[in-house]
Amino acid sequence: MYRRDTCFRARSEYFCVPKKSQPMDSRRLAFSVPRQQSSSTFKNIKDLRTNEYAAIVALVKRHLEPIKSKGTDYVTTVDVIDELGSALDVKIFTKTPRFANFFHEFDIIRIPSVKLIGGGKAVTGHGSNVEVLAHLSEEGSRVYVTESEREKIARLREYMASHQVSCAWPLLKIKDIREYSSFSLIAMLISIKEETPSLTVLLVVDFTANSLIKNIVKNAWLCNDMTLYIKVWGNRKEKKMNELQIGKIYHIKKLRTDKLGMTLEGRISETFFEPLTPLDEHSSEYQSIMQTRSEFYGRNSAAQDQQIETKMPEKYELFNLCRITDIKAAGVYRIRVKVLLHYPFVPVEATICHKCKFIQSETYNFKCVSSCKNLSSCVPIKEKILKIQVKDATGFICIILKNKLVERFMQIERNLRRENLDCIVLHKDRVFFMLDANFDVQNEVCQKMCLEYPM
Repeated sequence: MYRRDTCFRARSEYFCVPKKSQPMDSRRLAFSVPRQQSSSTFKNIKDLRTNEYAAIVALVKRHLEPIKSKGTDYVTTVDVIDELGSALDVKIFTKTPRFANFFHEFDIIRIPSVKLIGGGKAVTGHGSNVEVLAHLSEEGSRVYVTESEREKIARLREYMASHQVSCAWPLLKIKDIREYSSFSLIAMLISIKEETPSLTVLLVVDFTANSLIKNIVKNAWLCNDMTLYIKVWGNRKEKKMNELQIGKIYHIKKLRTDKLGMTLEGRISETFFEPLTPLDEHSSEYQSIMQTRSEFYGRNSAAQDQQIETKMPEKYELFNLCRITDIKAAGVYRIRVKVLLHYPFVPVEATICHKCKFIQSETYNFKCVSSCKNLSSCVPIKEKILKIQVKDATGFICIILKNKLVERFMQIERNLRRENLDCIVLHKDRVFFMLDANFDVQNEVCQKMCLEYPM
């Protein structure tokens, strides 16, 4: 009887006595991992040793969007800095892709188990409970913190204040964009592309060039060091993407960049999104963009605005001239556009089945067989393929060229950038194919312009 009472009493105390809890920010539940015992000793980043676990308190400078790892986990990289100015890239793994709602820039976080793997890179330990303790711009802390955590937070704030680090989003030009930076931008929108229902890609310019882009496509009218691709995450309708207009100048807020390659790429997370604000034409920012644009185009812009009469081929008169934005249904159209760029730099040569349109690859070779995808008498053909981006006053499109049109385009493509091009295109399944273009007429006009306006 004594044993049963003791056992019952022990079980009652175990189940009935509540555990002590601490106030917590809702984001502390993002990883769904039990809180580990707080370490009373935190190391500075410079004192971390390779392949040894330690606890740190640091400031979030940036974080990447989560991606699927090789296994079933998701992984993100968080770039942090401590009160001595030492930086560290930490890879964090979790079962759910909830990093975007968990980390904010300039959050002060606690990582109780981080292992240095060399080269300023580290990973978190298994089941590591990363917690947001405070924010740089707010007083105090968001959760209960220990004395050692409070000291680290105070030192981080002192360091950031002494080095004039602000959590604002500075207004930059494209030429001033750097890797792993946060900023706002005023630029002209030149393209809108819906990649998925939750991802829209905007292409903008402010007519300045970024020196970090080394492999510049020199033959483009707007080179890759001048154009910024912006990935906007979230519902397209909710963010009013359909209301944006090509050619308008917008104030774009809370952008981030990661590592820059051959292109300038930024992103706006769903958490930080603010609607793009169109600028008043009389504002100083708007006038500054237009002035930079005029300086960029220079005298070529004035030459392009001249009305040069050219004799159009009779077959072109069969089609009424239309604007890009007026093309909705499938059909053949005549448009007058300016060529911006072409890609790839060298036309692609593809071997294609004439019947089923299947493209030969390393894994499927039908060149030496008598049938193709269960069809008899396969006739493989070779085609040269090129894609060009063009614009008119209303919008931008990409057009696919093939064979002789590709060869003719490549012969005079530099001259084509000086003057508008009349072409006949086939619109089918939301893809544009070039059927014909007045290359010869425009080449003669461009040669005359070169004499009048030598480079």
